[in-house]
Amino acid sequence: MTTNIFLPSVQYGDLEGSIKADRADMNDAHKWLLTNGHINENEFVLGISMDIRENRGEFNEPVYVNFLLKEPMNFDIVKSEIESKQEPIEVRKVRIEMPLKDFFSLFKRFNLTLSPKGLLNGREYTYYD
Repeated sequence: MTTNIFLPSVQYGDLEGSIKADRADMNDAHKWLLTNGHINENEFVLGISMDIRENRGEFNEPVYVNFLLKEPMNFDIVKSEIESKQEPIEVRKVRIEMPLKDFFSLFKRFNLTLSPKGLLNGREYTYYD
């Protein structure tokens, strides 16, 4: 069993930021995993991480996606367990190579922000066009 911390990591960390996403109505991660035989109905998608490998100006698919799964399929029960434990949470990890378009199809909306070393993170700014 391996233990990790659920945070992004890259070699240099030049840019830092945040992501917010809305699940797709018709084909969110749970439905996609279930349809493609990677998950059972009682598993909850607790976390998703996506990696793009070394890129030298030409993006070559696929992307590498890790899905962290937890039973039961109930947000409140899983949340309560996480909040009550100090030790690492046991999950099942499913790693899948998938085309970038398939990854983004899991979301209705997806917003990513980046700034050098997180300099702008959470800051209000005024702009002009």
